[in-house]
Amino acid sequence: WRLASVLYRRAANDRYRLGDVVRVASARYNLLTIMVELGDLDEVIETGPELVSTYAAAAHLDSAAMVRTLLLRAVARRDRATEVPRAMDRVLASLAARGDREQRDFLEVRRIEVLLLAGRATAARRAARAFAQQCRDYPTGHLLPVTAVRLHATALAACGDLERSLTRCDEAMELAVRGGSLPEQCFVAHVRTRVRARRGLAPRSDDMVHIERDSARLGLVSVPRLVDL
Repeated sequence: WRLASVLYRRAANDRYRLGDVVRVASARYNLLTIMVELGDLDEVIETGPELVSTYAAAAHLDSAAMVRTLLLRAVARRDRATEVPRAMDRVLASLAARGDREQRDFLEVRRIEVLLLAGRATAARRAARAFAQQCRDYPTGHLLPVTAVRLHATALAACGDLERSLTRCDEAMELAVRGGSLPEQCFVAHVRTRVRARRGLAPRSDDMVHIERDSARLGLVSVPRLVDL
């Protein structure tokens, strides 16, 4: 992901020299998405509003709204701001009638994440349970089913239901392995290790490989993925 961020910066600079404002914005949006995952939240929050303005000036209002959801996600991660879920709902309402199902489902991931970070664990648990059920018909290997189950596992742990959380962690890891998603395997490993610690259980050896080796190789510093358990 560090390499990807370097390449997106390079693409943005190249397109800027060509005067292609919208493609510059596209490269910068992809860059900011990666930076949230890497934990570079201050830069996302500082530079994101300019990107919103660029898209709005070009009449790309859906893209401007997508950047707003990314900004809210970064603010939620950095500040755990309790007002973020309400702001996220307003932005998502403006997008509800547009875009395809997959895009809307990826936005639902962001909505559930900010619920967790704002301390609204019960609401997150309800939303994540419904979302995990909703994502079951995606094909094997798609990112959304494993992400949805991991969200549910995290929300269950935040609500204190550790036994069910571990069961969902196991299901999420199985999906992540089957789909070949190493980042999701790392995210699930972090959640499962923290839940096991709360139950007085030692970490699993395979999870420690993901945490100590694979997370570092991918550059994942913004962990645990969602919330301190």
